[in-house]
Amino acid sequence: MLQSKTLKLLEINTIPEAMDSFSKTLDILGAQYFFILGGEKKGTLGSLTTFYSSCPKEWLEHYHSGSFFEKDPLLQAFLDPSQSMYFWEASDPKSQFMNRCRDFDINYRLGFFIRAPTWHYAVVFSFKDSCEEIVTSPSQRHLFEILSSLIASNIHAKATTVVSLSLTTRELECLRWSSEGKTAEEIGIILSISHWTVTYHLQNTYKKLGVYNKTAAILKAIKLRLL
Repeated sequence: MLQSKTLKLLEINTIPEAMDSFSKTLDILGAQYFFILGGEKKGTLGSLTTFYSSCPKEWLEHYHSGSFFEKDPLLQAFLDPSQSMYFWEASDPKSQFMNRCRDFDINYRLGFFIRAPTWHYAVVFSFKDSCEEIVTSPSQRHLFEILSSLIASNIHAKATTVVSLSLTTRELECLRWSSEGKTAEEIGIILSISHWTVTYHLQNTYKKLGVYNKTAAILKAIKLRLL
């Protein structure tokens, strides 16, 4: 199945090929375009990163240059932590945003919001024809939810791995000694640096790993096989 092929491609870090496979899956299901955005939970549009989009280049240019990114009701819904899905129809002829969508045959949009304790992703599908059946049919909605969750989770894992690989040798040394129960002062003596420098390196590892304390950093580093 194309879904299985998509996940296998993600596992070997071939994101473009995986997205192409995902696009073919969605084409079979009736979706015209899709895009994936998200990142750490900060509650602002400015904190979001677009990881992939199959939308036409012309649409993306209009979307950003026309400040539609800030006006998009689907993204406003995404920032609401109580929302898990959003169905949108270009029904207002007076809306500049909706008129621009219709120019590109984007008449319906459906977003699924995948949330974890420290990160969230939106997988947004665009349709030329009505997708209301997906919303009202539990089986079809569940299929899109599963696809969204799988692709978001795998992209997050890949993004996290890429960030973690940017850890310096000194940062890894400090984290490794910290995982063995050493204090900043003890690590400083071992590495012949000040305890302030040790703390600085550890703080950098927290940021790069996307965690907030030593325990979480150690657990994540173990999970990523860095320790």
